[in-house]
Order: sequence, then C-alpha cells, then structure tokens
Amino acid sequence: MVNEGGNDKRGWRLNLGGMPTEMDVKKLMNAWPDIQAGQMIGYAEVEKVLALSRNDNRFRGVTDAWRRTLERESNVFLKVLATIGFQRLSEAERSKHHARKWVGGLRLASREVRRQKCVNVAALDERTRGEHDHRLRVMAAHHEDASKSVRDMAPPKAPEQLPRAPSKG
Repeated sequence: MVNEGGNDKRGWRLNLGGMPTEMDVKKLMNAWPDIQAGQMIGYAEVEKVLALSRNDNRFRGVTDAWRRTLERESNVFLKVLATIGFQRLSEAERSKHHARKWVGGLRLASREVRRQKCVNVAALDERTRGEHDHRLRVMAAHHEDASKSVRDMAPPKAPEQLPRAPSKG
C-alpha cells in the first residue's frame, strides 16, 4: 500500500523512474573526463571506480547511463567490447559502426517483409485482410526505399584488373 507521499507502509520511497544512477555516472565522468578517440577503458578499471562487479545488473545499468550521458552531452560514443570493456570510436569508425547497425536493421526488416508475405490471407476476415494488405504495402515500400539507399551507400567497386601481359620466358 502506498500513501500520498509516495512511500509504502514500511517507509521506503518507491522509485518509479528507474534505477538512480546519477551518483555513479558522476564517478565515471570524473574518472575519465576527456576520453580520446581509440582510447580503451577496461571493465576492471570501471569495476574499481564503481566498486561493483561487471556481472551485477547495476553495473550494466550504470555503464549504459554513462554511455548515454557521454553521447548526449559530449557527442562521445563508447562501443562495448565484449569481455574487454569500452572503446571510444574515431569519427570514421563511428560512421562505419552506425552504418553497419543500420544495414543490420534493414536485413531484419527485409526478413519481416518476406514473412509478412507468407501469411495465409485466405484465413483472414475481410477487416483483418485489409489491415494486412495495408501493412504489407507500407512495409514493402519502406523496404524498397531502404534497399535503394543501401545500394547508393555502398562504396564503389574497384575496377576489374586488366589481363597480365604474358611473361617472357
């Protein structure tokens, strides 16, 4: 039971806004005030600053909040390196990283368009069939537009090599 002040009957304050991470994020911001491109920050270093194990759920919540804060306030993107830690990407690496993520999302979307086309329309009632057709048209249009973007975004292919001159021998 919660009273008017937001406290439950044991006197504990309910936290409905998620896990409070501000104090721990400040510790990380103070530990690494100026992260340079290419700089690696190991999990062990972060564990020492936070006094948390990397296997704790709180560690994940705090480091996610830290990364979001860095990106929002300083335009610094830290990539998670599994089992190692974090690395600030250079602007070129960052561009490639986000493009790969985008293309991966498009692959997922393409798969869902194919799956949407496999729905047995005969089993749908008239209203649901109309909704299905509308979704399929919208998804297919977005898929086609995104596919063109991917083709336009691809780096130019190298010219074919000229045939080698026969060796004198």
